[in-house]
Amino acid sequence: MRPGRFLYGILAVAVSAGLMSLWLHQVGMDRLRTVFLQVNLPAFLPVVAANLLLPILAAWRWGAALEICGIQASFKETFKVFLAAWPVASVTPGKIGDLVRVWALGKEGKKMAVLASLIVERIFDLGVLAGLALLGAMGLFPERRIWILSLLAAGVLSGWLFFRFQGGKLVRRIFQKMKVAPTKGGLARPLALLLASSGSIWMLSVAQWDGVLWALGIPSNLLDSLLKVPLALMAGMIPLAWMGIGTRDGTFLGLYAGQVPPEKILAASLVFTAIRYLAPGVLGWPWTFWVLRGTSTGKKRRK
Repeated sequence: MRPGRFLYGILAVAVSAGLMSLWLHQVGMDRLRTVFLQVNLPAFLPVVAANLLLPILAAWRWGAALEICGIQASFKETFKVFLAAWPVASVTPGKIGDLVRVWALGKEGKKMAVLASLIVERIFDLGVLAGLALLGAMGLFPERRIWILSLLAAGVLSGWLFFRFQGGKLVRRIFQKMKVAPTKGGLARPLALLLASSGSIWMLSVAQWDGVLWALGIPSNLLDSLLKVPLALMAGMIPLAWMGIGTRDGTFLGLYAGQVPPEKILAASLVFTAIRYLAPGVLGWPWTFWVLRGTSTGKKRRK
């Protein structure tokens, strides 16, 4: 691992620890402990089970991105590799899980194409989440709806103008430098699949958050969660904290301030992080090692 990446990891953990110490101090450990003592663990089973849908949706999304970059990969192949990268991506900073995908799927002369597919995937993923976050902001802050709508419209218009006149040239130039041969087929199907799967993944996160609130006995509805969760997830993706811990929790506390006791929201945020990120990161490592070991053995045999 590069020294810079290692230092970034240390700083990210330090930021998360500092922010969580602040939130815990404000909420109070005794009140948080009281919330956890009243938890009905079986009520969380549907939220945990919903995690099984994530690698399925993510494999479809990645397959579409690979198709755009000229790589035909079966669902079984993308599913297996994503499962191997998921634990690494969940608990390590700097998107190290992406390197696992490049290593495991990168065939002879295709590593740059796999890397390009991850860039395409990330652009669509962030674009969909940013759109949901802006729509949520419009619902939560109606007095600023005109400004938010103007920002959204300006972003869509500028994006359309850019890709209409310069996007194609830029994509071709990037693909040429990365020695990637884009698909010769139509883009309509993979693009539609990218948008649909990215939207479904984020909606799954919204549903899981709503399920966590329900399990903790917090009154909630899916529409309210749809307005708030994308904003918290965007805050969690700011590259300052480890797994978004601290930034995502603080955003949830701010969004529910005055509506739900802070100890319950902080408890919900901690459970959401444990189910959505820590559980795959801890439980999936044996699969990761098994897939990487098989990939490494296969490459040595081909040599």
